Amino acid sequence: MVEIQKGPPDPVRSARFQVLAREFDTAMKAQDIPRAVGWAKRAMEEGFAHPMFFNIVAYLDIREGRVKEAIALLNNGLTMAPEEPNLLNQLGVAYNHLGQYDDAIAAFGRAVAAAPKFGPPHYNRGVAYEGKGDVDRARKDYVRAVELQPDYPDALSRLAYTDAMRGRYAAALDYAHRTLKLNPRNQLGTIAAATGEVALGKFDEAIARITTFLGDPLLGPVNNAILLGLLGDAFDGAGKPAPAFDAYTESNALLRKLYAPNFGMGAVTGAEMLRDYFAAAPAEAWAADTKAPADGHVRAHVFLVGFPRSGTTLLEQTLAGHTDVVTSEERGLLGDAVESFAADRAALDTLAAFGTGDLQKYRDAYWARAAGLDPKGKVFVDKLPLNVLLLPLVAKLFPHAKILFALRDPRDVVFSCFRRRFQMSNQMYELLTLTGAARYYDAVMGAAAVYRDKLDLDWRDVRHEDFVADYENQAKAVVEHLGLAWQPGIVDVAKRLQDRAVDTPSSAQITQGVRDEGVGAWRAYEPKLASVLPVLAPWVARFGYPA
Repeated sequence: MVEIQKGPPDPVRSARFQVLAREFDTAMKAQDIPRAVGWAKRAMEEGFAHPMFFNIVAYLDIREGRVKEAIALLNNGLTMAPEEPNLLNQLGVAYNHLGQYDDAIAAFGRAVAAAPKFGPPHYNRGVAYEGKGDVDRARKDYVRAVELQPDYPDALSRLAYTDAMRGRYAAALDYAHRTLKLNPRNQLGTIAAATGEVALGKFDEAIARITTFLGDPLLGPVNNAILLGLLGDAFDGAGKPAPAFDAYTESNALLRKLYAPNFGMGAVTGAEMLRDYFAAAPAEAWAADTKAPADGHVRAHVFLVGFPRSGTTLLEQTLAGHTDVVTSEERGLLGDAVESFAADRAALDTLAAFGTGDLQKYRDAYWARAAGLDPKGKVFVDKLPLNVLLLPLVAKLFPHAKILFALRDPRDVVFSCFRRRFQMSNQMYELLTLTGAARYYDAVMGAAAVYRDKLDLDWRDVRHEDFVADYENQAKAVVEHLGLAWQPGIVDVAKRLQDRAVDTPSSAQITQGVRDEGVGAWRAYEPKLASVLPVLAPWVARFGYPA
């Protein structure tokens, strides 16, 4: 270690620096980070500058939550060593912690340029790209990090998990096994391995792996819940519904406890309010405004809605294969209008009274949000399942839009929502219990039934069971309904999804092909569903499913 000095050498200071550096190195070799930080701070207080001092102090600051202090410290160090790769890498890590992914990517890019064969900046840049949702670039960086450093467990585990989420299960297992050989308690590697084993039918291996790992004291509640969910899937695949249901229940109980302080407020009552308000609302107040401007940005405008786990992802990704279609992939494009009008009855009264001109700024805001998707001249499919609750807003803003409403057996829907894991929100929190899922389904479908009768919208149902049973012909019918010419390649949805990331619980399933294995899955769990079947029975009958 050499001090960064300005001016002629000072033998006394050089000797003192060597003492401090030696103590620092000893602590680092012993992996005693607090002691190393102590020596680094002492050296810096005495006016000695070295990149490793800045780096290790910043590392501890980041680990203990003092991220902004770490950034200031690292930038100070970079004034002395502008292209020091360790400092640049640590700066990028700090930005990653703050979710400032563009700043992180810029810092990692400088580190890679300064030291192209240094693995950590490649790996950490991959984490930043993944944070931005660019899984393709992320995976390339993970691969490069492993090429440079084959025994890199963090990069290997990320590769394993990324491939597992994209349905590349054989590759995921290979990376997971390499990870676990280096670190048998690696959590991400274990999750990826179990995911691959369940998908490939290696249920006993998955059960053994998960049950052995669940006792790890370092396993946090989220990863614990994920592993319990996978354990449920493994038991389910092995034909053991009782322990499967117990595992799903335990998984959801962990998540309910974790998220209770922040979620679980008002999703059911909000849907019920919308249902009741529109049941009493005069139809003429919500009739389509024929004077409203057509959606001139696009060839056609489509809202793909339904309850989660009703087949919306398969339908969206099928349509996305058409060269004249652009899809939204669950972006909240109606956000500005929702904030203004979906809060309460008074806001809805205001919306009912608004004319076309009053609403133009909300249309403009919607298309501004969608601009990055480049929908101009295309059929634009806005897919966000629970936008079904916002169809009155759609009717006011975009009365010329088409509605694709995804239907599936309510019993399969509710059970599937209960057993799968979603990004948490007030709505998804309701799905963590069967009672909550059934009540929320009932409220949402009640609102949808009112909208169907009262709103003058171009509405088409797409029944999931029919869609998977006669995939190509059903896809043709939807494509023709949207005014498009048929393109046979759109049914190659499994291959397309393996080459890209779609962040829904359905995407990895679809990569294995369009199958009907989820149809009637609720039947194996009928005794466990007994308490909610009466809530769902009216919808089973209304939608024509066998009782």
